[in-house]
Amino acid sequence: MIKSIKSIKSIKSIKSIKSIAIFSIIFTILVFACITPASSGTYSITQSSKYSISTDGTILKDVLPIHADLSDWSNPDLDGLKKTMNAANWKLKAHYGSNESSMKVFQEEIDKADIHFHAGHGLNIPFIAGGHMELKNHPLPGNAVNANDVKGKWNHCKWFLIHSCHVLEDKNWANVLKGSNTHGILGFGSTTYTTGKFLTAVAEKITNNQTIAKAWEQTSYDQLNKINDNIIARSFFKNIDQYKNDKLNKPSQANHEDIVMCDKKMGYGLRGEQPTECISLKTGIKTKFYPETTSIKPKQEL
Repeated sequence: MIKSIKSIKSIKSIKSIKSIAIFSIIFTILVFACITPASSGTYSITQSSKYSISTDGTILKDVLPIHADLSDWSNPDLDGLKKTMNAANWKLKAHYGSNESSMKVFQEEIDKADIHFHAGHGLNIPFIAGGHMELKNHPLPGNAVNANDVKGKWNHCKWFLIHSCHVLEDKNWANVLKGSNTHGILGFGSTTYTTGKFLTAVAEKITNNQTIAKAWEQTSYDQLNKINDNIIARSFFKNIDQYKNDKLNKPSQANHEDIVMCDKKMGYGLRGEQPTECISLKTGIKTKFYPETTSIKPKQEL
């Protein structure tokens, strides 16, 4: 009987030790999960800031000064962008450099991320190429991405942020949102400039719970308002609710299609900060917004 009792006690002791061990493992997993949150989402980057030759073999910078290699400005900015997004637990899907950003990438790859950033030269040639992002060795055929090239191709990615001159001067970019799940395309309806920290500043704001649109406009005003030029930070959103409320971790659930074009004007000749004016491209209804901003001087034209 004594041996039996001891055996029972031994069995209970073993079970108790196993229970404590299992509890400890579960507790450790839960604690680790709390201090190591899962990825919030994915982002991608394209870059087209380096050019070499034109159609006749002439060095591009000798043809058009705006084709200067912007790598010295874009690379630090994109490094800061990645550091900021990664720190907020957003996973880099892909970064396509100047030699890798092809038409195929714009049509098939970048829509796989939740948010996309682009840095590089842009132009607007009405009735010929429209507002477009230039790719390597532009203006060779097929090395410029315009609205018609990506219409019907973007559907998963919520926001496309384009730090390039002139692209959104072309209102055809609004058509890319038609029938798509993409919420917004943000860029410039004018010349813009590099500062070496533009997209980094946007990333800092959107990962700090500021709306996508406000982050874009405030960064534009902060860094470009002192420029001796007329600058328009422009965005197209599927509806005014998405423009007002979209945040990186909390996109607006409004699904109705009433595409708005929102312009914030800044730069030379304007007295004081201007309101952002949004206009419905369907009804013509206008709405004005007055965000708070500051100012910093930029560096080189895109």
